[in-house]
Amino acid sequence: MKDYSLYSGERQTGVTLDEIRYDHLARYFFAGETIRNIKKKSLSILDVFTGTGYGAFHLGNSLKGTVVVYGIDGSKEAIDFANEHYILPNIFFCYKLFPFVLPTQAYDAITCFESLEHVEDDDSLLEEIIKSIKPSGLLFISTPNEAIQSLDKNPNKFHIRHYLHKHAIEKITQKGMDLLSWYGQNVYTFVDGYTQGTLLSNQEMDLKKDVEGQFTIYLFQKISKKFAG
Repeated sequence: MKDYSLYSGERQTGVTLDEIRYDHLARYFFAGETIRNIKKKSLSILDVFTGTGYGAFHLGNSLKGTVVVYGIDGSKEAIDFANEHYILPNIFFCYKLFPFVLPTQAYDAITCFESLEHVEDDDSLLEEIIKSIKPSGLLFISTPNEAIQSLDKNPNKFHIRHYLHKHAIEKITQKGMDLLSWYGQNVYTFVDGYTQGTLLSNQEMDLKKDVEGQFTIYLFQKISKKFAG
């Protein structure tokens, strides 16, 4: 049985961004900088598996223009925490336990960081997310890299699988998305494929373009014609 509790050990529980681990924030920094270049007066953003809401908060607080950010998560405790510590007038948090249904072509951008590996039916989750992206909209997604961070060597009770870089790209592009860019990210010290349990420096956790790391962060764009709905 899955543990959705706030303090399961799988969630960041800092009450300010200064208390959130840098590797998690770096992914949202990248998403925010990219979304800022979308030439639209108003934007609708969805943060899937938002956790305690810090990433949605960063997006809603930092992006210019009329931006509305929605954050959903399968932990009621985490959503309560988000509504207490990370709420803004343009941010809305909601409890949704997968499988859920999302509105069709509703969002200009969706972030889904460190989520696919938690879900048994990852294909269904991806299809629901992609359905909900507007034509030409963006998808930011991250996965643990099986080639460097093998799940067999590094068991994680919260993870069902890790993803080889090539297979992750194939899985998502087959569902109507174009790969725009990808980045590797290292977080932990590793020796011979085994994590040593200690964190790297913030600088070492920065995203590196076209370089495989322990985690991979992808930016996809929805194909507007064939898969427009």
